[in-house]
Amino acid sequence: MSEIIDLTHTYSDQMPVYPGDPCAKLYLSMTIEKDGCRDEILETGMHVGTHMDAPAHMIEGGIFASEIPLAQCSGPGVLLDVRGHKEITSEHFDVSALHSGGIALLYTGWSDKFRDDDYYGEYPVQGCRPLPCECGYQYGHSGHAVA
Repeated sequence: MSEIIDLTHTYSDQMPVYPGDPCAKLYLSMTIEKDGCRDEILETGMHVGTHMDAPAHMIEGGIFASEIPLAQCSGPGVLLDVRGHKEITSEHFDVSALHSGGIALLYTGWSDKFRDDDYYGEYPVQGCRPLPCECGYQYGHSGHAVA
């Protein structure tokens, strides 16, 4: 069986948010001692922390994340090391390395800046048309951030 690698950052109310977006809030609402169970309330925008952009985020009429089959969110992947490149272009993709249904993981190194003040500074952008996928849709557009 293949190894599943979790790429997420730990969620907290200190998560960096895109300038102008509301800050994430995470607070304790119930305790085991007082209420018999622990519960927390989470208030957040949809575009905070580790997440996957759905086509509807940038494409009018695009599908929402809830419409993407979960099977499309995991599978064999190819790691493309694009550290040091300000713009990710088609020159960085070896299409022959992507097998049917494979996932291209773009390693920009930008996650090292996750809690830095300049995280939303001059991050790498996708400057090429996306690779087509076999699931009936493709996502991406020129200038969208890839981190």
